[in-house]
Amino acid sequence: MQRKSTSYKEQCKMLTSEFKAEKQLASLHSQVAQDALHRLDRAFRSFFKKERGYPRFKKFRSYGSFAYPQPYNGSAKLNERDNRIFLSKIGNVRIVVHRRVPSGRRLKTCTIILEPDGRWFASLIYDELLDIRLPFFPGKSSWNAPVGIDLGLSSLITTSDGCKIVHPKFLRRAENKMRLLQIRLSRKRRGSKNSTKARLRLATPMFQSRQQKERLQPETEYPPSGNPRFDCVRGPGGAEHAQESFLSEVHL
Repeated sequence: MQRKSTSYKEQCKMLTSEFKAEKQLASLHSQVAQDALHRLDRAFRSFFKKERGYPRFKKFRSYGSFAYPQPYNGSAKLNERDNRIFLSKIGNVRIVVHRRVPSGRRLKTCTIILEPDGRWFASLIYDELLDIRLPFFPGKSSWNAPVGIDLGLSSLITTSDGCKIVHPKFLRRAENKMRLLQIRLSRKRRGSKNSTKARLRLATPMFQSRQQKERLQPETEYPPSGNPRFDCVRGPGGAEHAQESFLSEVHL
């Protein structure tokens, strides 16, 4: 018995023969299946390099995403006007476009993600061509005075000029609700329909708190100019007032 590993190219050849023999497998897009093999190959490479543990078999519920690595060939198309996205072997799916899609750029990858609360998201990455002849850094005349930033626990951000942003503590605010839902989930029989419903109810506040954190970082780093809700109001209660105005905007 020889201990010989199977490379990614060899698995792709085996996949081609399996597509011809298995009708149910043939309903899957070929590049989506190849992307799954590519993930498996990366997992085993990391294991042999002793960077990760041994790859475990993914359950149906645990496999949270699949990707179209080359959507520019027609396997995935976004129709922003009709709020539809075309996915090969699936069809046209109605979506909610929350951000303007850049025009004149090629779609590079399309990843469909299943969140723990049961909602689906499409992550689209576009190629952007930059003119390297243009200067990347602005001139010294447009630079502002440097500001020191300190990250803490009671205050999320404290700057050297006296500006403070109170920590929103999204997870702390959702802990009581999550604790009650966790107790209800533990009392359900594993694998039952009620257990699945309880698990989805628990995943909703966890997903919301994570999404609030993700939206907090870019809006804090790059606040829109002239927006009073991001202006740091100095004086007693000024930071709290500014933070309350900010939380009302990002709450989901």
